[in-house]
Amino acid sequence: MDAYSKYRIQGAGAYADWWALAEIQMREVFFGPDVISGGVATAVGDSIIGVPENAIDGDPNTNIAIRTNGPVEYWQYDFPAPVKIREYTLLTQSSTAFIPDWDFMGWNGAEWEILDSRRAQTHVAGVVRTFSLYELAGTAKFSDGVIAAGGFISR
Repeated sequence: MDAYSKYRIQGAGAYADWWALAEIQMREVFFGPDVISGGVATAVGDSIIGVPENAIDGDPNTNIAIRTNGPVEYWQYDFPAPVKIREYTLLTQSSTAFIPDWDFMGWNGAEWEILDSRRAQTHVAGVVRTFSLYELAGTAKFSDGVIAAGGFISR
């Protein structure tokens, strides 16, 4: 798995609705500390409520809401230097306020590479979901889990 200087979560479907991201974390090691620091958060959509930094401010009561009626909508973080992300976490404030289909992508300097694709996902308000990216014998493999009440539950 490569190191990238930019990562984004991009909607992967046509939804004429809003999606809200309360918090995101990215980690270089499994269950390690959040490495989002020193970079720039941005967002693109038809309409945006809040600022992109709301998703990384450590406050689960703030969010950024993005209208998903256009052809491309995403939340993105640009690190000051390339980072190899092994897992990311997402927190939503509502079980219905996050897109069910998205791609987690990294910028290789020429184009966006899909590192993780999620389809038909359901969300529970206030529950942090963890998505791990790892490779076995040169083949990318993805997994997800849920962190709730301080524990990790694999699925």
